[in-house]
Amino acid sequence: MAMAIQIWRNILTASVASELHQAVAADVSRRRLDRMSRPQPAGIPLLLESARTNARGYHGQEALKPGLITCLLLLGLTGLASPAGSAPLKICLLSACAEYESDKSLSGFQKYLETNYHVTCRLVSGKDKGEGLPGLEALDDSDLLIVFTRRVALPPAQLERIQKYISSGRPIIGLRTASHAFANYLEFDHEVLGGNYKGHFDDSEVQVKLVASQAGHPVLKGVSPFTSRKLYKNPEIAKDVIVLLEGTLPDHHTEPVAWTRVHAGGRVFYTSLGI
Repeated sequence: MAMAIQIWRNILTASVASELHQAVAADVSRRRLDRMSRPQPAGIPLLLESARTNARGYHGQEALKPGLITCLLLLGLTGLASPAGSAPLKICLLSACAEYESDKSLSGFQKYLETNYHVTCRLVSGKDKGEGLPGLEALDDSDLLIVFTRRVALPPAQLERIQKYISSGRPIIGLRTASHAFANYLEFDHEVLGGNYKGHFDDSEVQVKLVASQAGHPVLKGVSPFTSRKLYKNPEIAKDVIVLLEGTLPDHHTEPVAWTRVHAGGRVFYTSLGI
């Protein structure tokens, strides 16, 4: 928990947001102007805005689970702000994972974002291994999709809605069970997230460390090694992913646990951490 809190403190600094802003402001500004002729936001969310450089040009244990997930989300969304008078950023959060209390994690994150930044979050909740996600139409005009569901069977119209969002090139963040988010769209893992989920190891402690070649990546600024549990198996992930974090078991077996890539022109971030 201490490491998660430290991650939170480090990434919620003006210097991080400013640094990324300088790197992507020109491209993001151009796309925003093409879309609605409105000013570029003053602060850039760490992963979201790097994603939008390729987005389409239009608008104890129980306590540890949600806490760590929130911190991981903040690795991707920090420094978020928009000037007065501009339309709020729209974020759609899909929740349907009972084991990891996705409703608790995402509703808390929604409250945090809407309290501190110029965003509108729509939380779309379903049942773990259930059928459908009531309210999924909120996805249609969203700027970012966050997926934290587990084996949800989507009706044809909802599956089409998800696939339309993906093909539009807007950014996606996948958390833990997003690798098996949809029972009738198993391809989402490999084709979109770039993963290759094959179950998990036992509940052994996992040492999480930064990939040395990516230590300077803006998503990892200020992050140092920490521990997690129940490592996911992801052999032979997509060749184009940029692995940011790796998890190692006591027997020295190592798996990728966080990465980014581009799919259909849009940035994707996924982490298998979450416990």
